[in-house]
Amino acid sequence: MSEVNESLTPMLKSFTNELVVALINLDLHPPQSPLVQDNLNQLIWDLRAIFSAGFASPLCVQLIGGQIRIEGESMVGPSLQAGRLLQLAKDRDIVELSFDREVQKGELLRFIDLLSSDNEKEAFHPSVLPRALSSNGIEHITVTLRGQIPGDSSSSSHGDPAMQDYQALADVLQENHVAAFRGENLELDRAAGVVEQALAHMGESPSDLMALANYDDIDSFTVGHSVRVALLALQVASATGATEDELLRVGTAALMHDIGKSRIPQEILFKQGPLDQDEWAIMMEHPRLGAEILLEQDKIDPRAIGAAFCHHMTPGDRGYPQPALPFEPSGISKLVRVCDVFEALTSVRPYKGAMTPVEAFVVMHREEGGFDPDWLNFFEQIIGIYPLGTRLKMESGEEAVVTAHGPTISQPQVRLLLDPQGKPLPASADQIIIVGEEAEGRKFCIKEITSGQRPETDEEAIIDQAISTPQHPCI
Repeated sequence: MSEVNESLTPMLKSFTNELVVALINLDLHPPQSPLVQDNLNQLIWDLRAIFSAGFASPLCVQLIGGQIRIEGESMVGPSLQAGRLLQLAKDRDIVELSFDREVQKGELLRFIDLLSSDNEKEAFHPSVLPRALSSNGIEHITVTLRGQIPGDSSSSSHGDPAMQDYQALADVLQENHVAAFRGENLELDRAAGVVEQALAHMGESPSDLMALANYDDIDSFTVGHSVRVALLALQVASATGATEDELLRVGTAALMHDIGKSRIPQEILFKQGPLDQDEWAIMMEHPRLGAEILLEQDKIDPRAIGAAFCHHMTPGDRGYPQPALPFEPSGISKLVRVCDVFEALTSVRPYKGAMTPVEAFVVMHREEGGFDPDWLNFFEQIIGIYPLGTRLKMESGEEAVVTAHGPTISQPQVRLLLDPQGKPLPASADQIIIVGEEAEGRKFCIKEITSGQRPETDEEAIIDQAISTPQHPCI
């Protein structure tokens, strides 16, 4: 297969993101709702843009090995929250979807509805599929089943373990948000199970999951944000010497801390730009709503309820909600608050770039009385200025990922990923180095952090704006 032109990558990523989100939206809303219609319109717009930019029709999207691929290139970000799409494809033996330039919005809607319906699973049997597509007016979308491509080895492809664990976290969180939206019982036991899987992976290779977190930018119910908060909380709690049972409680509480956002109108939750006073008042209800949702569940850990209710409370009583009687939040709640704000500041949002960890720490320290000082200081010690999974570019041109802390806070241990020309390094290469120490007869020095996109502004301006703006990204 030919390599994807770099200029097309953002369009291909947008299309696959929208395809993933379309399945979620149709679970929650009727087809005529503005959210579903906007989603479909964006899918069509992306397709038109891709073909106008010179991509030859059809656009073939492979759903194999636990990932979404186009022309053999993995769409890593969209794949992270594509657990349901990939599972639907696996259950129906689908390995590829092809979209012609003539596909229309209504046709896309009918296809997604057919794909996601449990009652229509048999429609994807090889002997039935052509008739099922035709009877639903689906003429410009082609479905390729396992075994229909010469040399197809998808059945033996098991996927990347780190991505599977990350997808499991995102998938269970997404399902619980949908259940909370519908007023149904949550699957908290399953949530604890996937947290346990993540713990095992972090014990073996902690940087892998954190590195994937840098790719996850789908907004659905802020799922990516909550997964990253959970991974940060687990990393910090592990350093305290917490037992496995305690870590499960921490991870589950952190994963579910924003469950109340399932009850916030999505036009407010995903608004592009500042919220007005009335919208802000509604948004500030999500901690209380989250606590109410969790209180309705059987055998719920009280600390999970506390994390949902307290993660915007401050020791200086300037947070929200304001309790009727004063009380002291639990240690888990205090840790989740620190992780929540740090993640929000260091992640890309539609309305902002990502701060570096140093910038985020400056903002957090300047917010007087905003955090428990012991937890904030311990968090800084464990996470450092180059957190695990951070992507870096070396002055010599190589790209690397942080795998461990080094001898000083400015000298992390990294694994080299790409050579100066942007090509993957061979597996046989000695890829682990300490920044600033001699390796291969030279020293590797950091040029920049590449995990997120930063605004082209000086650091003091970024920090001052985040502190002075009432609705800075810590909502």
